[in-house]
Amino acid sequence: MYADILAHVKYSDNGEWKIHPLQEHLHATATRAGEFAAAFGNRDWAELLGYWHDLGKFHPEWQRYLRRKSGYDEEN
Repeated sequence: MYADILAHVKYSDNGEWKIHPLQEHLHATATRAGEFAAAFGNRDWAELLGYWHDLGKFHPEWQRYLRRKSGYDEEN
């Protein structure tokens, strides 16, 4: 459902698009933040903030901007 919502997209040196779906990005960020914060007993808060940190990228206007600016929309 959210596979087409992007966090990052760029054209790689090998001539292929490198895309990072937003859902995957948020989960990875939350996991990593939780691991760092576990040392001081705040894994849960850090994970929550990791999920929230890029929620604005779900906005359709941002998605259009990201695709247009990167050139991804022109080829896909």
